[in-house]
Amino acid sequence: TRDILSKFLLMYFNPATDAQITQILGIFLENIVMRKKQECLHDALVPTIVTLLEAPHDSPLREVKLETVLKYIIGATRPVFCSNGLNLHNTLSMKFLEFMRENLENKDILKVFSKELLVMEVSDDPLLKKDMIKQVEIVLKDSSAEQRTKKYLCDFRDMLNGTYKVPLKFSSTAQTTAITIGEEEEEEGLENIEEENDKKLV
Repeated sequence: TRDILSKFLLMYFNPATDAQITQILGIFLENIVMRKKQECLHDALVPTIVTLLEAPHDSPLREVKLETVLKYIIGATRPVFCSNGLNLHNTLSMKFLEFMRENLENKDILKVFSKELLVMEVSDDPLLKKDMIKQVEIVLKDSSAEQRTKKYLCDFRDMLNGTYKVPLKFSSTAQTTAITIGEEEEEEGLENIEEENDKKLV
């Protein structure tokens, strides 16, 4: 199932895929989310990413951006869309951190994955958070990451510790409003998936 879903995801994001096929795949993937079967997409993420990274230079898959695929999977696996009590973002976050540990010299991978960690909805589990913080510390210590990447990782660590300070945004009326990452992303929800389908049809 994992390998089949991975192939479907690759076909869906491949710019060379026929528009009609892309539309059918988009509907199929959306139904997986609606039926709360996101575990399939969750399990297919890593092999999909590996295939994209190892794609030949002349392959159209080279045009697919990692962050596009990550955002899609993250949006589809939000706890609000999953079965009661299931939080795929817990294991997904760990997969991200493990993947980063395995690619400590790849600055692009570190940057993309660390940024997406900030929108994860991790459960309030002390042991889980402690393990994640340990993984973050390893990446910070052993990698040659850029400053922005390190900032993302430090922010994620602070979020896990409960010490993250939400940036203030100023409106045109000079009023200050604190917007959390979770609130910003919640407004998108399934719209991200539908928008991705629409883009494929243009």
